[in-house]
Amino acid sequence: MQIIFGKDVAEQLRSRYVVLELESFTVNDTQLDAYCVVPAEKIPMNEVSLVENNKDLHQQFVDSYKFNKFHECKTLYPQLKGLWGNELDSFYDTILNKCSSSST
Repeated sequence: MQIIFGKDVAEQLRSRYVVLELESFTVNDTQLDAYCVVPAEKIPMNEVSLVENNKDLHQQFVDSYKFNKFHECKTLYPQLKGLWGNELDSFYDTILNKCSSSST
């Protein structure tokens, strides 16, 4: 997984690559939006026809986290874990851990 910053950069790459939103960070009073670029060779052949559906699931997960809907993150997690050639598994694990910490 390659991480990029900035919505403009993400939009430029979307026409040729799978670009997925990750998180937003504030650095020196500036919001940085992080995205990942999933290399095509990392997407298993059996997932190619499901890319759009998987992108939607991923966005639901990110939006659920963004809007503190932690239960939804926990529900979506099993569907996402292992997708994208396992490229995003550490991201999903980290967010799930944050959800668990925030809901206790």
